[in-house]
Amino acid sequence: MLANSTAQAPDIAHVSPPNGCSLAAATLDRRTRQWRRRREMIDLFTAALGGKAALTPVMAVKVETAAELAVAAEQVRARGPWPFSITRK
Repeated sequence: MLANSTAQAPDIAHVSPPNGCSLAAATLDRRTRQWRRRREMIDLFTAALGGKAALTPVMAVKVETAAELAVAAEQVRARGPWPFSITRK
């Protein structure tokens, strides 16, 4: 069982990649539409959760991950239909 403690939230250094930034932050060009959309999604998710002050470091990493996955899903959807159909005709 977990004991109640007054310890602070864990540092995000052990949650994020070794250099301290997310994978997308390390690989995406910051001049692209995807980067701007990622930033917009992070801002939207953060506001929906009560603002930056309400987020723990772990929650902030999860918000970044959710935004990156949402942008990746949007890119896949934008590419058009799959080479196969999953619907019945």
